[in-house]
Amino acid sequence: MLLSAIIPVICFGAAFAADTLLEKKFGSDKKFADTAGKFRKKLIGAACLLLCIFLLLHAITASNMINGESGLSAAAMTVSSLLAFGALLAGRYSDEKLGKLLNTGALCALILLTAEVFIFNGKSFGTVYVNEELLPSNMEITGSAGATADEEITVECGNSKLTINDLPDDINDIEMEFDAEEPIPPFDVKLSITDDNLSLREYTLQHKRISGQDTKLSMSFKPYKTLRSLRINIDGVGGKMTIRNIRVLSKPAYAFSDIRFFSLLTLVMLLAAIKIYRFCEVTYDNRKNSHIIAVAAMMLLVIFTGYFFSAPDQTPREYASDADYLDDPYASTLQAFLNGQVYLNAKVAPELENLDNVYDDSERSDKGVDFLWDYAYYKGHYYCYFGAAPVITFYYPYYKVTGYVPTMAMANNFFIIMGLMFMCLTVLAAIKLLKLKPNLLLLLLIMPTAAATIGIWFTANCIDRYTVPSATGLCYIMLCLSAGMTAITTKNKKLKPLLLFFSGAALALCVASRPTIALCAAILVPYFWRILFDKKEKLPWRIALAASFLIPLMTGAVLIMKYNAARFDSPFQFGAIYQLTVSNAGANKLSLARIPDAVIHYFIHPPKLRSSFPFIETAPVYLENYPAYTYISSGCGALMFPVLMFGAFMLPYAFGKKSKELPDRSRRQLIWICLAVSFITAWLDMSLGGIVTHYLFDFTPLLFIVAMLGIFRGCSKPHENKGRYILAGVSMAATIVFTLALCLDINGSSMIQHCPAVLDRAEDLIIFWQ
Repeated sequence: MLLSAIIPVICFGAAFAADTLLEKKFGSDKKFADTAGKFRKKLIGAACLLLCIFLLLHAITASNMINGESGLSAAAMTVSSLLAFGALLAGRYSDEKLGKLLNTGALCALILLTAEVFIFNGKSFGTVYVNEELLPSNMEITGSAGATADEEITVECGNSKLTINDLPDDINDIEMEFDAEEPIPPFDVKLSITDDNLSLREYTLQHKRISGQDTKLSMSFKPYKTLRSLRINIDGVGGKMTIRNIRVLSKPAYAFSDIRFFSLLTLVMLLAAIKIYRFCEVTYDNRKNSHIIAVAAMMLLVIFTGYFFSAPDQTPREYASDADYLDDPYASTLQAFLNGQVYLNAKVAPELENLDNVYDDSERSDKGVDFLWDYAYYKGHYYCYFGAAPVITFYYPYYKVTGYVPTMAMANNFFIIMGLMFMCLTVLAAIKLLKLKPNLLLLLLIMPTAAATIGIWFTANCIDRYTVPSATGLCYIMLCLSAGMTAITTKNKKLKPLLLFFSGAALALCVASRPTIALCAAILVPYFWRILFDKKEKLPWRIALAASFLIPLMTGAVLIMKYNAARFDSPFQFGAIYQLTVSNAGANKLSLARIPDAVIHYFIHPPKLRSSFPFIETAPVYLENYPAYTYISSGCGALMFPVLMFGAFMLPYAFGKKSKELPDRSRRQLIWICLAVSFITAWLDMSLGGIVTHYLFDFTPLLFIVAMLGIFRGCSKPHENKGRYILAGVSMAATIVFTLALCLDINGSSMIQHCPAVLDRAEDLIIFWQ
């Protein structure tokens, strides 16, 4: 109550002092001198209004809600007061637009303060007040949990149940605090009850997925007549954790959310600024310093997002020629290279050679043969069938500089950061190559959308032996495209061959990472073809340019083929068919019958709904109607990304009207190549690999380029196509939210490791009615 009265008064004093100083500055202007008294009355009126609103809201919470005496947030009241007084000062001394923006912000802040009380905390209103602590001694505790002498509950790894039969009347909510000793993966907490509706059979009412990192959990329920029992199921705990301060309440306790208040206020003010200052009508011009600074700032922000997806607390290992690095296939490959061999230092069970089919997992399991899971086995040796690019370009340099062996997470973090930088450069290079004139705001928003769509954030968040090649491949294909596109458009004859060299080398490294991602480079072929046969240039110059690209590419191709031949006796065999995994990968063959499956799973397969926040996941969907055995891990169709779905509707604008102009023909060729290669890649992945989420990112860069073309060309005049412009912005924002939701669901998520509370805070921010 005291702060509700003090804060408006303090802010009024600051505004009064500011007015006094500004009046001296503008004292020579008779207009300001004549209206000084009237303006100060406005300041007093604003202070009184704020004081009344704050005190009234505080009185409502204190008299009608449990914990309502905590009142409004001091930070929120301070910002609301400053915006209100700032709007008055700006209207008097500054320009009209700033005053209008601050006035909108002040009004919005007061609305949000009211909404926090009546809407976001509306569930807390009540006339009966019950707030009792439940002691572990009054509960039935089973599973891996147990009570302590301090009346707390400790939970070890596994599942636990807390059952409470002796409950007070009129309760509709239970609160508890979770605190893990060390970071652990998110786990599930379910609330079930029995009442007069189902007196002998429990039914689940709440299902939460929480981090357990200083988590305060509240779960509400509405029993029918008499509440007979209440049970808390805690499933999938991956470490030691303490539960304390368990309380039952008549209504959920009031809790003002600063995160929600400031997030919504920032969003509204940003939208207001766009409208007031007409930022939506600004076309990007790479010659203007302000535009260059804005784009550079967004690039740095996007690159910095890699920090939040990086796995923390990584410690490299000391190297030893006889050490066991089999938990990391890339470290094992590094060890093999340093030992002058291509096979791994791994003991092979002699029983493997006696099997009828060593690649038949059912036979290996039936006969109980020991083997290394998901390594390639060929002629008595184990090999890593993943590409060697991560080893060559990160593991080996890191070892030579430090003498230590890095972790997979360290490698993944490196390639993600570099990939984000090259991705932003590819967007800018594509704009120049295709001669686009994008809207500045859409350009700024397209960069984080690209990170969310082409798979960089997802592969950064899910670190294992399977996603490292995807992260590496995306990094190098972005370098290949950005360098190649820039080489096509640059007029600097010294820079052009150097860029082509980097493009060719990056493409070779992409093949050595994940070959299917390298197919994205097909969009450069028509442009390189024109360079090669451009008769305006002398033949030696064209040959030099071709050599600049082809020499590093062919050198890389020769080295890859020699490496393949040394391992598997064939220059074109990467070893995937020799992996010891769930099935015989050699049985996977290209088949036209796989086309419908590829379309379903790689383009239109929706994410699976789940019962806990964030309510979607990339879970497997078994159709059980396939022509042959199909490996199904997880998946989500490309068109489920809102920006790609919107881009599909914008295809007519991407193609544009037919003309014989070279830029138009080149653009249409690029779009057809993107669509055709995407379809072919999906078919290849479906036929030879199956259904795995990160396979999707073998071709989403191409689909994103098509969507970007449609958005930039179809929304170039916002004043004429306001609805289309708004839908473009909404689709990009929705894509960012969609990808982050998918990332939150993954066990071992590096984002959750880095920011353990993000799952809990995000749910509290959005799911306010429970």
